[in-house]
This record gives sequence, C-alpha cells and structure tokens, in this order.
Amino acid sequence: MKLSSLQSYQAIEGPHDTLHDIYRRIVDALFREEVKPTILQRLFAKRPNSMAQRRAEAQYLMTKLVSVSEVLLDAIDRLEQEIEVLTDQELAQMAKSLH
Repeated sequence: MKLSSLQSYQAIEGPHDTLHDIYRRIVDALFREEVKPTILQRLFAKRPNSMAQRRAEAQYLMTKLVSVSEVLLDAIDRLEQEIEVLTDQELAQMAKSLH
C-alpha cells in the first residue's frame, strides 16, 4: 500500500483495470449462453451472435488483451526501477509506515 505514493505505481492502476475488463469480456463472449431469437429479432432478421461471431469477438479482444498486458508489464518494469533506486532509508521509512 505504501508504494501507492510512487508515480510508477499509480501508472499501473489503469492498465490493470483495463486488463480485467477485457478478460471479463472475453469470458463473456465465449461462455454466454446461446439465446433464441425473439419475435422482433426474427421479424427484423436480427439474430443473436453466433458462436463464430463470438469467437471472432474473443479473438479481437485477445489482441487488445496482449496490447494492454504489454503496457502493464512496462509499467511494472518502471515501478521496479523506481524501487531499486530508493535508498535503504526510504525503504525503511515506507516499511515503518506500514505499522
């Protein structure tokens, strides 16, 4: 928690949240139940997403997931670098403030 004061730590939050959101959307695309078309959908020829469409959606989302993962890993690397340059005194101060 005390690392949250570091700018590089704060840079992780957005990509991390996005990663979880995209993953949830992938799971939803692949595992949501097939829905029978409603009367209106049949009348206007709008059909629920087929499994092929859902797989294509999941594949597209996977490319976004990989991209966001790379951003997140870069942010984690920057955090690691920021922590590595902290002095022993600064680290002790952070540890002390945990108690």
